[in-house]
Amino acid sequence: MKVYIMVDFEGIAGFLEWDEHFDNTPMGQAKRHRLRTFLTNEVNAAATACFEAGAGEVLVWDSHGPRANCNHIYLEGLHPETQVIQGWKGLPSFYPQLDGRFDAGMYVGMHAMEGTPHAITPHTRQILNGTPLGEGGMFLAMCSFFRVPVVFVSGDSAAIDQVLGQVPQMEYVKTKWAFGPYSARTRTPAKSCELIAAGVKRALARKSEIPWWI
Repeated sequence: MKVYIMVDFEGIAGFLEWDEHFDNTPMGQAKRHRLRTFLTNEVNAAATACFEAGAGEVLVWDSHGPRANCNHIYLEGLHPETQVIQGWKGLPSFYPQLDGRFDAGMYVGMHAMEGTPHAITPHTRQILNGTPLGEGGMFLAMCSFFRVPVVFVSGDSAAIDQVLGQVPQMEYVKTKWAFGPYSARTRTPAKSCELIAAGVKRALARKSEIPWWI
């Protein structure tokens, strides 16, 4: 079983403001290090659960922030069998190496589309066949093109609600509930990781019930 995991930053537990990767103050650097650790742990929870559920290959796409060259996950914090795509320059597509050979897709750290109320830093909006999509919806559409079911997603509640409108059968974890673009009630990172691991295992156990089409 092969699993493709797309990863973003804004939807993880504890993330509340725009990623200031050029903030070189001691506080700014310490904050970003903590958030990258939270991100790595959530990705590792998902990847490890995949392997424990029988996956033979897990490919992670570290997709956040071209300006920071899509390089945010601490590789040493991941299950050793995980493979990761990092780097923006020279990338063949925004969904590198995603194709029909994968058995399942997942999205960790998803955020809501531009203009969404009660969502953390909502951004990105594309129209596909008359339907507005955020980055989560675009990933679902791309996986659907290759007939790969997206079986699990995690992120803030608004982002999850958006993609559940496309595939209500998928498993999910809501990491936080936003009051506005920069404030939320959030789970602890440890609890989010626990729920992500359990959700991924449920998703793979019932992936035949989750449609690839949207």
